[in-house]
Parts: sequence; C-alpha cells; structure tokens
Amino acid sequence: ALNSEILNKVVEKFKSVTNQDVVKNSSDFFLDLGGDSLSYYELIANLEGYFGVKFNFEEEINRTPIQFTLSIMEKM
Repeated sequence: ALNSEILNKVVEKFKSVTNQDVVKNSSDFFLDLGGDSLSYYELIANLEGYFGVKFNFEEEINRTPIQFTLSIMEKM
C-alpha cells in the first residue's frame, strides 16, 4: 500500500521546487509541472535529505510523486 504520509511530503516538495500550487500524485515533473534538470536535482537533493535515501540515476527514472514515493518506500 502507498504510504500517504510519504506521498504528501513528496507532493509538498514538488510544489516547493516547481512553484506550482496544484500537484497531482501522477503529475510528471517535466511535462506537467514545467520542471527542468536544475530543479529536478534540487528536488532529488530535498527528498534525499529529508528521507535519508539515495537515488540511482542510472537505474531509476522517477518523474511523478507516486514513482518517488514507491522508490522511497523501497529504500527505507
């Protein structure tokens, strides 16, 4: 089951980094929210710092809050 506490925090970080008021669980960071590579790395750093996890860019492509949440849950 999806951890709603983690998902809510991930959505909050998405909003902060993209300056968007509305972020859906399935919002694509680049296509839906207009994120760029610099803000993507800012998002990654925020999530890694907050949750104490590391993302492997070569093995995983996370673009939506749901994808990030599942990845974080696997790493915790």
